[in-house]
Amino acid sequence: MNSLVFEMIQQGQAAELAAQLANHAQLADAHNADGISALRAAVYHHQPAIRDLLLPFEVTSVLILIAILGAVALARHHDPKDQGKER
Repeated sequence: MNSLVFEMIQQGQAAELAAQLANHAQLADAHNADGISALRAAVYHHQPAIRDLLLPFEVTSVLILIAILGAVALARHHDPKDQGKER
């Protein structure tokens, strides 16, 4: 399925890719055999419509990662085992 994503990107099939992403959002995180992400491939192949289609998925995953890291930092900061200890 990943190879299909990269074929759509190379051929500039934004509408078809949008339809696939609507049913399978995880395709936005596709990587080819060389480890190139779908977003990077869209930029490389000068496909601005596809780049704009994939960008919100990338931003969302970065925001989720930041939220997870923040939750871990808060959990460590408020650890009851560390009461009375200074950091």
